[in-house]
Amino acid sequence: MLGATRTGALVDKVSIPPLDNELSPVGKRNWKNGVELIKTCMATHDTATYVFSPVAIVYPPLMSMRRGLSPEIVHFRIPSDGLDSSTYAPADWYIKGARPGESPPYDARYMLRPETVESLFLAYRLTGDQLYRDHGWKIFQSIEKHCKIVTGGYATVVNVDENPVRHEDKMETFLMSETLKYLYLLFDDSDTLPLDKYVFNTEVSDFSE
Repeated sequence: MLGATRTGALVDKVSIPPLDNELSPVGKRNWKNGVELIKTCMATHDTATYVFSPVAIVYPPLMSMRRGLSPEIVHFRIPSDGLDSSTYAPADWYIKGARPGESPPYDARYMLRPETVESLFLAYRLTGDQLYRDHGWKIFQSIEKHCKIVTGGYATVVNVDENPVRHEDKMETFLMSETLKYLYLLFDDSDTLPLDKYVFNTEVSDFSE
């Protein structure tokens, strides 16, 4: 989405969100792909670690947003996967090898990764759409509920399809340097480190253009 407003732009300053006549055909394609990719990312957060929000009672759209912690790796259904005969056949995506009652595979863990919240931060800055903040808030709530350790710090969740969760005694450094930083920026004012004046490296260190 960010690239669509840069290399795919027909004007010097693109609106928030972009107007149809401000993007080239390639820019429109890339923008649409970015929006759909975020939808796919958010779908993989529909796991047993979601946190119910009482606000959903008065704000119905939140009822369908079961946003918890996403697994490390997902696989998407293809016609030849042979899963249709299974009692637990998933509709769209699944965690490979995650069978009820068995030890969870490496794929099933949540390692406090930043990539989804990074995408939500960029999407919100580029669109102003509250939906991306709503997604980010639910992910943050799930991190606080399921990953936070009473004695201090946060830990990897072994299986996102278990609730209550089990932890691995490990906190990745990118939680502090990236995940929480992007969540902070998602909810901060948009004039903090504006995207037209700063770029971020892979560890969210900012550089003035």
